[in-house]
Amino acid sequence: GNTTREQSILLAYRLLHTQSMTMQEYIEKFMMPVSGNTHDNMLGGAFAIGMAGGSVYYSDASGIHAIGREEAVLAKPAKNIAVFSQTIYFIGADDCIYMLNLADSTETKLTDAKSDSFAAVNNALYYRNTEDGKIYKMPFDTKKSELFIDAKAELPVFSGSKVFYTTGEAIYEISDSGRSLPVYTGKNSFFCIKNNKMYFLNAEGLLSKADTNGANYEVLSTLPLQSFCFTYDCLVALGKEDGAVYKIDFNGRYTIKMDTSTYVNINTYDDYVYAQTAEGGIFRFTNNGLDKMKIN
Repeated sequence: GNTTREQSILLAYRLLHTQSMTMQEYIEKFMMPVSGNTHDNMLGGAFAIGMAGGSVYYSDASGIHAIGREEAVLAKPAKNIAVFSQTIYFIGADDCIYMLNLADSTETKLTDAKSDSFAAVNNALYYRNTEDGKIYKMPFDTKKSELFIDAKAELPVFSGSKVFYTTGEAIYEISDSGRSLPVYTGKNSFFCIKNNKMYFLNAEGLLSKADTNGANYEVLSTLPLQSFCFTYDCLVALGKEDGAVYKIDFNGRYTIKMDTSTYVNINTYDDYVYAQTAEGGIFRFTNNGLDKMKIN
């Protein structure tokens, strides 16, 4: 009541702009800024992933590269990369986890333990030790590893303030007291959560969905799959038998083959799908299967 209409509009705009910038900074600092399923990406090796500044990186046997640049960011084998605004985390040739500073190209070894998968979430590194199969947590401020899940498990999946994980035989939620409470019993793989729904492949390799308490279980695909990840408006998956890329509705209303080629790994960023062949070639195409191009 004490401002003019123009002043009110300007104030609202400034508040919105400030809030948007704050959220972007929060995402860059505490989460992996990708639209794809980060858990699936880490399991399969995130060969293509987006950076907050707009660059898209991929890794292969020769190192880490940025699309559109000739020189490699890192000229040595790297896998399972996670990209932030000025930092790339990756698993090196010795299976240990490293941090690469993009500003000065310095490299820091973070773990002596060997790992086959990791995720950088909530200002900490979560990784699976290949010797015992258990999950460890390393806060970035202390860089000291501590046992996080005392069982052979896949990487933890975060949904709001809740934490879940799977042993492959059952899915558990970690309570506030640290206890593991089962929410789904049955063989599963590639477990992840989006929009408060659990997605995973069941014992037959069929894409399945359920509430985070295990209720309302349903199968979304009749086609056995190798793996899957997310785009904004659908799921993208690899066929188990033909290695083709399929587009699947979140509610299972359709399954559409996007490309007839054969691939071994997929990833998504923004509206693009990245598919990797057995020979290491990476192709990028849009969500509708058009505009296909090779990026390496």
